[in-house]
Amino acid sequence: MEINKLYSFVLLLILVGMVLGVGVLVLDKFSSTTFYTITGKMDSITPTNGSHTALSYGNITATTSVINATDGITFPASCYTVYANGTFFLNVENNATCVYSGYDLNVTYNAKDYATATRDATTSAGGEVSNISTNWLGLIVTVAILSIVLFLVVRSFGGGMRR
Repeated sequence: MEINKLYSFVLLLILVGMVLGVGVLVLDKFSSTTFYTITGKMDSITPTNGSHTALSYGNITATTSVINATDGITFPASCYTVYANGTFFLNVENNATCVYSGYDLNVTYNAKDYATATRDATTSAGGEVSNISTNWLGLIVTVAILSIVLFLVVRSFGGGMRR
């Protein structure tokens, strides 16, 4: 390898790095866009007035029903808020129709579950590719530079004897 061909070798290394970087970004995008649609998930909770209660899933797309678990009466929508991040907020303000603070409620909702095999696989692949830069890249660069230097030294001694 001549010194003037070193430029193309460095460009090749940069190109390989860029391709790996774009590949990791694409894998990350795949993992964040695949999900299961959960329909009719029911959680039994015991909320208290003015507090947030966590539901099993986040990314809630719709609330189907909120029912008092004891007497089966549908809980009025004006008495609660279900947030998309998966929390149930009981907002009872001395309202006679909202007297369910401390009672068990069955909350039925639809949600997106991002815990998929695709997410796990792409996260694992992205982690392994990132290990290249932290664990192996220094060694790869060192070996490449030493091989170039060794080749130049051997070529200079070998080329001098032929003349």
